[in-house]
Amino acid sequence: RCLEGSLVLQDILSEQGENLQDFHQKDAAAQADIRNLAVQRIQHYRGVTVVAGHCSFPHDSSSGSDSVSSFNNVFTESDGALYSCILYLDKKPEDIYQQRLQDNEICKRSRPVLSLSLIDQWIQHEKEVLEIECKKHGIYFALISDDMLEEHIVKHALSPMVATVSSKS
Repeated sequence: RCLEGSLVLQDILSEQGENLQDFHQKDAAAQADIRNLAVQRIQHYRGVTVVAGHCSFPHDSSSGSDSVSSFNNVFTESDGALYSCILYLDKKPEDIYQQRLQDNEICKRSRPVLSLSLIDQWIQHEKEVLEIECKKHGIYFALISDDMLEEHIVKHALSPMVATVSSKS
């Protein structure tokens, strides 16, 4: 089962008569509460569940500025308790730039245009945060390149998950 984290958030928000725009207007504590609800919901799925998402966002992602030096980390303690494996798709900034443009055009999203420099900073920040959080919570962490994606998922994700599930049975 594959889920996109933002869609789980969107489902929770729509149940409350809200949307992602409302979520972005909330303070950090309210956002964390909703993220924790999303993690609780994901925990109820049976079997191997893959969740796509981010562990941080640029503080002012609407400006597209190269000078952003800080990021809003959204990895929660609930995330640390939930995940047994995190695979970071280590893509080139140019590829992410194009994907964000396509998401806006094809999926009708409203993602701000970010500079390649900012996207690169964001990638480096996420890798650093995830390495720290994964060590802290005992989560398997791997950087995955596009050309080795399928092999890495089988070797580094599914095998450890099967071993983890078997050992907990």
